[in-house]
Amino acid sequence: MNEVKVAAAGVLDDPAMTDGMIEAVVAHEMGHWADPESAASIKRSVIVTYSCISLGVLVAIGIAVGTGVVDNNTLMLMFLAVGAGYGCSIALSPFLHWKDEYFADRFAAESTSPDTVVSLMKHFRAQESRFAPLFTFANHPSRTRRIRRIELDSITDSEQQTATGDRGRPLPPQ
Repeated sequence: MNEVKVAAAGVLDDPAMTDGMIEAVVAHEMGHWADPESAASIKRSVIVTYSCISLGVLVAIGIAVGTGVVDNNTLMLMFLAVGAGYGCSIALSPFLHWKDEYFADRFAAESTSPDTVVSLMKHFRAQESRFAPLFTFANHPSRTRRIRRIELDSITDSEQQTATGDRGRPLPPQ
């Protein structure tokens, strides 16, 4: 069964959300489905993320075993090793996730309208602390970046439509 899930509670029942914005949220989530690279991207992300975190844990275990003593200094080094592994996974996140988010945004803009998706992003940007937990910042480009990308895509699309006409063929020279 196909499902569309919205991770943050209270998003769709927010009275400030218009019907168009709700459609844009659903279209964005459907865009993740429609992305032909999505499955491979998720697998890559899981492998890289867990590898980084696992390396941090292994280093922490190595510190504990190597020192033979678990005191406050050792615990701090272990904590730093695990934190470094997690930090590595976060640092690599833009390379693993952002392309998927841009694809889903573009899908939503084509399914609804670029203006609707931009208004949704502006609404979320205004509500950032409510709808964007810490992990969202690593997995998603900033709302400002996403707005710029949608606006650039819509300008590019309109220029291409002008150059090719309604049927996708180049217009004859004038």
